[in-house]
Amino acid sequence: MEKLTSYIIGSMIFLSCVDIKKGDDKTNEAHQDKSVEVSKILSNSQNNYGINITTTGPRGGSYSHPEGAEVRYTVFRIQIVNDTIISLDLELDFPETPAHLLTDSIVLLSIFLLPDSLTPKNIQDDLNFGVIGIEKFFESDLSSHSTLKTSIQPKGQQTLYVGLKLESEIGNGTTRSILFINGQNIDAPFLPIKTIAKDDTDGTTLDLVYGIGVDPPNNYRLIPCGQIKYIN
Repeated sequence: MEKLTSYIIGSMIFLSCVDIKKGDDKTNEAHQDKSVEVSKILSNSQNNYGINITTTGPRGGSYSHPEGAEVRYTVFRIQIVNDTIISLDLELDFPETPAHLLTDSIVLLSIFLLPDSLTPKNIQDDLNFGVIGIEKFFESDLSSHSTLKTSIQPKGQQTLYVGLKLESEIGNGTTRSILFINGQNIDAPFLPIKTIAKDDTDGTTLDLVYGIGVDPPNNYRLIPCGQIKYIN
């Protein structure tokens, strides 16, 4: 009888330990899911055709225009990684004039590729990703046109910074954006439409699109902005 009692007590202790372990596992899983969700908000990475494009942001703020008006802006960091075994040509060309957002044509914003003189030499996650002097740049003649032509070697990377300057008043809605290859399946809930209809290319050229959402999904726009070409 004494052995039976010891056996029952031992079994109960064992089962209690198993339940506690299961509870801990569920707690850990919940924490892991939460961290994944947070990372999705801060960084959006898309991999297609051996090319990985990661858009991180937003950062930004506001400043007073010389004439007294308050100007809102946001900054995004974009990293393009060439995971192929051949070189790539990258061309970016953003609109020279402010872009209207759909479905509210009152919302206007300007898009800028920020020059190397303003951007950090290494990856930073502090204020504006380490970008400096952005307010003076926005109000200068240097911000008239944003283009880039460069090559990315196999296993190489190109990091660039995009500044969005709101040219019209809007509420306190969040600004989101993503650079992606047209036609790929992207994770961008702030964009009701995720592709631009175009004629098929020869397969060596990939069209790039910059998607923007302000106060998502109320105001959005898909902007053709360049190409990636495989160098044979």
